[in-house]
Amino acid sequence: MDISKKLKEDICLFIFPEKEQDFNNFTDDDISQLMSYPVLILPDNLRGSCHGIVEKELLQSDNIVYTQIVHQISSQTILSPDSFDSFYLKYKELFRCDKNKPEFVTFFNFDNVTQIRTSIISLRESAGYVPFVIFQKFNSSGISNDGFSIYSYMEMVSGFENGCAGFVIDNVNCSIIDKIQGHNFERKLPIALFFSEESEQNIEKILDNLGQLNVRVIGLCSRKGLYFLKRLNFKTLKKRVDSETTLVHSISGLRDAVYFGNSFPFVKIGERINPTNRKSLSEAIKSSNLIPLVEEARRQIENESHCLDVNLGVPGINQREIFVKAIVEIQNNFDVPIFIDSDRKAVIEDCLKVYRGKPTINSINAKEESYEELLPIAKKYGSIIVLLTVDNKLPETTSDRIRILEKMLSICQEYNVAFDKIIVDPVVFAAGTAQDSAKGTLEAIKIIKNEFGLPTIVGLSNVSFGLPERKYINRAFLICAIMMGLDGAIFNPLDKEMHNYIASASGLSGRDKNFTEYIKRFRKIDIDFDIDLDL
Repeated sequence: MDISKKLKEDICLFIFPEKEQDFNNFTDDDISQLMSYPVLILPDNLRGSCHGIVEKELLQSDNIVYTQIVHQISSQTILSPDSFDSFYLKYKELFRCDKNKPEFVTFFNFDNVTQIRTSIISLRESAGYVPFVIFQKFNSSGISNDGFSIYSYMEMVSGFENGCAGFVIDNVNCSIIDKIQGHNFERKLPIALFFSEESEQNIEKILDNLGQLNVRVIGLCSRKGLYFLKRLNFKTLKKRVDSETTLVHSISGLRDAVYFGNSFPFVKIGERINPTNRKSLSEAIKSSNLIPLVEEARRQIENESHCLDVNLGVPGINQREIFVKAIVEIQNNFDVPIFIDSDRKAVIEDCLKVYRGKPTINSINAKEESYEELLPIAKKYGSIIVLLTVDNKLPETTSDRIRILEKMLSICQEYNVAFDKIIVDPVVFAAGTAQDSAKGTLEAIKIIKNEFGLPTIVGLSNVSFGLPERKYINRAFLICAIMMGLDGAIFNPLDKEMHNYIASASGLSGRDKNFTEYIKRFRKIDIDFDIDLDL
């Protein structure tokens, strides 16, 4: 059975007994109800046994899939590459390889996102693209024990193909149904729900909403769980399963998830954690003083940055060590996603090992040494990649940029990098020395959006390099780029006027429908149009 295909097209029933004897009292009617589901997932330890449900002749059919159950080894947060490597090997030992590799894997009751990521990566390296589901608990606010949000969790899991984000539903956290529904209405990601006996009190609300959640796996812990199944209209539920997810380019930090595309707000990526031409920041990095970096992160987030670009390119330092410390410290203090801005494989991989969420590599270009080193680790760690349209020669024209992009997309296909993991940077050069290059970038943005359907970002400050009063050039170029379809930019968010120009251009370009966000930004008086005037 192709369980990966079934997870995309059908609803699977997962029976996971809390006690072995929970299976002993299933009746023929119970089993008939179970068998109405296209796939029945059972724990691997029941394979070939004669316990209760499995000994029934009715269940000896091709629709049974056995899952390996994996429990969290430790609740320790992985904050160093060495710690990652240690846990990676421990999880790797749990997975059967070669002919005995699992059909399906269930990660159960994990409560630490770094342990989840490490275990998934271990699975991929040990057994290939075996489908999996993770069941994790969240409180009523949609936050896990280690401070991770539902939204970031779902996006992180989406970074690993054949994965299904799962939620343990009980009386305490049944309110997360609303949060999942609101988030997944547009995304249409496959999800799994595991019902504990404690969830019975809120069964009506849960069942009313199941059809809109794109549920692919329903999990039960005992025969009492059949109460849920009897209340479900399977045929109605099946009709609402979306076989194809909506293609969305997403990244995430500890709690914040950010999306790229025409139907999402323009993405503001703070550029200021970069020592170029900044002596004090360079000195802080050399001395491993992270306080100025954290302060720069804070200032940028307070000034509307959705993400942070982190570039620590200072000569003569241990970049692997300082980069990891910076990523960990920023994520300890802030929830936003981070762009790992380096071209060194060892630096990037170390950062990916400790990252909490769905990371971004900024960037990979068409030079052989770049893509051969970085595409495999992007794939391994579930990362988004920024493709920079540069090869051994800098692109001079629009056609140069498109030619390089086509080459890179072909290479990505060879490495099995999914389309929704790619963002394009059509590269901006200094207009003061190459005036026509700005026009070439703008034209490339439009073609990439219209003909390739890929989101685009640029490093904005390059365009004004060497010119006086650079902010005016930056603002003018960004307006032009947004009108061409640009989805995000790495720029200085402390330029407060820039945010007003972005709001204006987003409305004029149609990104901000009906100027909704523009009006919210500038209106002086809040008017409640729903107020009851019948006094």
